[in-house]
Amino acid sequence: MDTHLAWNNGDAMPMLPVVTDSPWQLVTKEKTKLKGTVQAKPSANFVPAQGTAPIPEQIVSKKRKAEDEEYLQVPKKVQRHSTVDKPWGLVWDGNNYSCAYDALFTVLYDIWNDNRFLWNVNARHLKSNYLQSLGTDFLAASQGTKSLEKVRDDIRKILHAKNELVYPYGRVGTSLSQLTLDIFSTNVKIAKSQVTCSNCNFFRPVVDDKLGCVFVMDHTSSKSTSHTFNTFEQPSVDKCPQCQSALKSTVYYVHFPGILLFDHSAYTIKPSKYLKFTDAGNASRIRYYLRGLLYFGNFHFTSRIISAEGDVWYHDGMDSRESKSQGHSKFMKDPDWQTCHGRKLVMSIYVKT
Repeated sequence: MDTHLAWNNGDAMPMLPVVTDSPWQLVTKEKTKLKGTVQAKPSANFVPAQGTAPIPEQIVSKKRKAEDEEYLQVPKKVQRHSTVDKPWGLVWDGNNYSCAYDALFTVLYDIWNDNRFLWNVNARHLKSNYLQSLGTDFLAASQGTKSLEKVRDDIRKILHAKNELVYPYGRVGTSLSQLTLDIFSTNVKIAKSQVTCSNCNFFRPVVDDKLGCVFVMDHTSSKSTSHTFNTFEQPSVDKCPQCQSALKSTVYYVHFPGILLFDHSAYTIKPSKYLKFTDAGNASRIRYYLRGLLYFGNFHFTSRIISAEGDVWYHDGMDSRESKSQGHSKFMKDPDWQTCHGRKLVMSIYVKT
């Protein structure tokens, strides 16, 4: 035998460490059925918000531990495609006031940059031309072939061509509420609803619902976004034909969008650090984490970016392109979220994990 291949005590191969696999566990799923032929019954009730339709009055629920009081539990970090940790934003256009676009697109760019796959899947499923265009243009911006300001101006040009009164040029303002509704509008039905009796077993067939990605807060909303999202349902003006009791309409997602937005402009409530509820269709827990806050005051919009790790950044396009660190979200108290540099909270943005 070749001497190089021969085994000897003086040149023994070291033993490899023993690797023990993690124990296996069988995961089971339990499916819940709605009345009739419905295949999935939500554990939480939702109220659609389209246009400027407000959220109806909440239903009082039993006392439970509020997730709002917990510190932010950071999900597993998706690999970022940029080596720059500090978020970059848009520079304000003083000739054609652009702060509504700047505040929103600064947060959306960070969301896109953190998880491009989620953004693209969400945009394709919603069949949203605006979200798909933003994804393509954000990629160009990240590669240095297009500025974020050019991304903004291209979208703005399209919106202006459709409605120059709502999306004007010049030193006039733009409605952030309407901008958000248009950017996240979709003709795809992602939710269903069913009318049931609050007293007997009467129910109506499940139908498509207009529930979208944007929710409008008003005086009937709960104390926080998570409570409002989980403890309300839409009352019906009709009476039960069998017992004459009140009917209620339960609205729920059949496809959970990647991004949810809460409009606080008419009524400010506490933005929860995350939203959670169960998708009864496959017995899975769905969570949305707070990733952006938009503020308004002195005729100007600004934004806060909350990274996937919980770091908080402040951006004002009038100051610079760079965002300024404001620490970590776990050290932020409830009042800290309501205002920022003298401006009032008008929008909170959540991303599904």
